[in-house]
Amino acid sequence: MKPGLKRGLLIGGGVILVGAIVVANMAKGQGGRQGVQVNDVVQGDISSTVRAPAKVQPETHVKLSANVPGEVVRIAVKEGDWVRKGQFLLELDGTQYRAQLRQSQAALDAAKSSLRLSEVALEQAESDLRRKEQLFERKLVSPQEIETSRT
Repeated sequence: MKPGLKRGLLIGGGVILVGAIVVANMAKGQGGRQGVQVNDVVQGDISSTVRAPAKVQPETHVKLSANVPGEVVRIAVKEGDWVRKGQFLLELDGTQYRAQLRQSQAALDAAKSSLRLSEVALEQAESDLRRKEQLFERKLVSPQEIETSRT
């Protein structure tokens, strides 16, 4: 091979090699970049739904009990519903308690009647005593009758 040709091939090979390296670096630089989507920032609500099998556990368990025994006749909430303090949850059968209330009311009315009768009897006894004391002063009633009236 001629020395000039050898030199030309070396220079040509070097140029091709440098060109290949430059092209490879350019391709690598652009190929390494990823496309990016750009949006304007806006304020709003974010909602997303995930459907997956799961077991939901409550944050706290609350046992519900009544201070009085009775049969539950109506439930106003469903299992899992949110409830607030003071919210109506269920109704107990009040038949027994209404009957007991009526019975107690009747006993109270009877006691009030008895009290009125006793007050009237007391007023009558006091009136009789005053009358007998007046008669005793005029010596029309014996001392035994006055004592009997006082007791």
